[in-house]
Amino acid sequence: MTTNNSITTLLELIAEGNSSPKEFLQKIDPYQLSRIIYSRFHGTPEHVLCKGLPIQSGDVNGILVLGKDVANAIATNKLNKQDTPSYVYSTPGGDVSDFSAIQTCSAYFTSNPARTEFCAVQSVLEGKPTIIDVPVTYHEEDEDRIIEIVTSTGITQKAKTKHRWISYTQPDGKTTTVTEGTPISASGETGEIFLKQLYIDESPIDYIYDTLTECYLEAARDEEDPYPWNSLQETRAFSRNRTKLQQAINSSTFIGFQKVLQHAISISAPSILCNVHRPACIAKAKLVSPVITVNDPQNH
Repeated sequence: MTTNNSITTLLELIAEGNSSPKEFLQKIDPYQLSRIIYSRFHGTPEHVLCKGLPIQSGDVNGILVLGKDVANAIATNKLNKQDTPSYVYSTPGGDVSDFSAIQTCSAYFTSNPARTEFCAVQSVLEGKPTIIDVPVTYHEEDEDRIIEIVTSTGITQKAKTKHRWISYTQPDGKTTTVTEGTPISASGETGEIFLKQLYIDESPIDYIYDTLTECYLEAARDEEDPYPWNSLQETRAFSRNRTKLQQAINSSTFIGFQKVLQHAISISAPSILCNVHRPACIAKAKLVSPVITVNDPQNH
């Protein structure tokens, strides 16, 4: 099987003109390509709590959130996108009242085995890593407790909630409990839930598309700008990410990936499915076909 490192090497060869997109596509399958498009946990992760059925890919870290009240507190008190705490949302089942919690979470998992469960469907539509049929039991007591949530910049947010936790009983009878607010990791690739936050190998491809989408949404909020795509480099999001974004776009990995993408488009026009209710999804879909380059730093 082709590994992530070897796929990256193949893309670098394409960027250098020493291999062709056609040869690349003959050597790999879509599953292998997805492993470099999305960010993944580094190496072989340990500290597995349990495993469910993954239905939407992606590897993420975050605190465990079991109630929409905590999720809403995080969303209400956030300062900006960079400072919003990452959380993994989990319920045994949900309804429309969970919608905002799904929108702002990093991933979702549930003990419900149905792919059509409301929260699972919404999570997939939002493009969040999603895992169903996770063998955990949900618990809640009326006892009030305060959860302290630390943001990426070190600011502590507090949320008053009920005492909630999940439990998993192993085949040997040993039971492990995880309290709401505990740092965990979830893999939409393998369906595994981990008892610690794992190191993630960031995908430059995923980073580029996500960052440019953020730039577009910021530019689109300016009602006086008739064509936000022309103003991406004028946004605060671009300014914060300028050096890293330029390096990623000019990397051999991304140049090779774009050559493969353009070759595939030349053979068959892509069918792009997106959630029309999410401006971010529509913006990201529009980034698929164009060739992305960055101007010389001196000229911005």
